[in-house]
Amino acid sequence: MRLTGEQRQVIRRDLALEGSAIHTQVQLDERVPADISLLPMPRRGPSDVPIVGGYLYFVTDEDVVLVAPDTREVVELVP
Repeated sequence: MRLTGEQRQVIRRDLALEGSAIHTQVQLDERVPADISLLPMPRRGPSDVPIVGGYLYFVTDEDVVLVAPDTREVVELVP
């Protein structure tokens, strides 16, 4: 997934405060452990970034982590 700087800002703004931050580190293409709860995108998704609408996510201390729903693989880290 290729997000612009502006799209990253929107995702960070819209999702970073959702839920509690999880204290973990992940990398791209890594599978998220089953004990980490993934959140669905808000119904309208982050404003102006419809490409992420089908993904799940969670928030760490440093990033918003976008996850493929079918594989639980990390597809994007948004600092």
